Amino acid sequence: MSVTENIDETPSGLLLHGIMSSIAEFYSRNLATEVVKGMNQKAKNGGTIGLAPIGYCNVRRIVNGREERAVEVDEERAPLIRWAFEQYATGEWTLRGLLAELTARGLTTRPGPNRPSRPVTLSRFNNLLRSVYYIGQISYRGAVYEGRHQALIDRATFEEVQRVLESHNAITGLKQRTHNHYLKGTVFCGECHSRLSLMYVTNRYGTRYPYFFCLGKQSGRTQCSQPVIRIDRVEEKVEEEYRKVQMAPEFAGTVRSFVQAAIEQQRAEAEAVAQKQLLRRERLQNEREKLLQAHYAEAIPIQLLKKEQGRIQRELDEVERLLAASQLEVEKIEENLARTLKLLSDCRRAYREADSKTKRLFNQAFFDWIRIDEDYTTEAQLAEPFRTLKGQELAKVMASAGATGPKTAVYHRARLRPAADWGLETANPPLISLGMGFSDVGLVRVRGLEPPRPCGHMALNHACLPISAHPLR
Repeated sequence: MSVTENIDETPSGLLLHGIMSSIAEFYSRNLATEVVKGMNQKAKNGGTIGLAPIGYCNVRRIVNGREERAVEVDEERAPLIRWAFEQYATGEWTLRGLLAELTARGLTTRPGPNRPSRPVTLSRFNNLLRSVYYIGQISYRGAVYEGRHQALIDRATFEEVQRVLESHNAITGLKQRTHNHYLKGTVFCGECHSRLSLMYVTNRYGTRYPYFFCLGKQSGRTQCSQPVIRIDRVEEKVEEEYRKVQMAPEFAGTVRSFVQAAIEQQRAEAEAVAQKQLLRRERLQNEREKLLQAHYAEAIPIQLLKKEQGRIQRELDEVERLLAASQLEVEKIEENLARTLKLLSDCRRAYREADSKTKRLFNQAFFDWIRIDEDYTTEAQLAEPFRTLKGQELAKVMASAGATGPKTAVYHRARLRPAADWGLETANPPLISLGMGFSDVGLVRVRGLEPPRPCGHMALNHACLPISAHPLR
């Protein structure tokens, strides 16, 4: 902007050089700020930032003597984009397979003034399926706004596509390749703990047999000696894991009541913490106000003001952190808990009757991994929250709470049930109690051969054991 000033090595020349440099830096940064501000405002108003994605085209129109820029549906490519979303939502396509089919049907990028149209790349196609632009929204700088352009895809189809993408994500180990199976990414080698992959062996008669093989052994990364294993046997063993996971409805109801009681207790504690921190924040804000008034009255020096202001700000930051931590979404927690326990109560049947797509989601939700040996012995690790709900630690905590809780007239005795019903290693379940009887020790009745009869606390015709004598204690 300025090239005629006399800038030399003199003090005045160096001063002028510094001033002009600062002005140039300010101009550049202010211009960038104004551009970003304008783009933010355009996004908030529903305008498209930059070129529209495949399926749309940018147009210019003259309205009342003024140029107006808009986005319209590309009639040539939009039907292919709609078809791509609808097909991928079925879960029956891989990204590469669907992209190859779209390319064969004529899907290409939109040509520009200086560039021809080209086939869509795999990475761009993946981003295309994740773009909210196709449901009529604008995503800019981490925020999402309603756009002025026409949506190509309905929200239900878009959300289903996102679920399929997540289930095929490489991070979860379920990314689909040439040979697909709903157990890929869930089953691991029992010897070296490497991932198992799928292969097909064809005999001389043309019959194909599917097997799982160890990737660690195949790549030479490990010294694994495990041979290939039959897929049908692996499927049976995984289904048996769901039998182990399944929880009796009675026990699920007891767990739900126990956890809900714990949630209510935490909510009460969180509300007490929040109330205390709100009073603390009000006190600190009053201190800040008095501190400023004292400084304006020249009662305290500037250094002391800065020191006290820093202390108050640090305490206010701590208050905000504690307030954020005390916010419990109780309704959402209870809703998720109910869904989880309902799923645990009937997971084996639901898994057995599900299609391959749903089974993949089941395995991804229930298990971190399932390891299988060559003799088809399985070892599995549950994913959260199922690991906590099925863990022995929760049963111990519940039994401990029942033994040391407050005295009430309500007392829930746990019946002796088979180990498979309770999901425990022993046939005797822990005592699950949300309250107490009239004693400081919780009691569980010992069943005999005779039919059960009413048993009061002081009855002498039935033997009762305290919790301390229970086998799990």
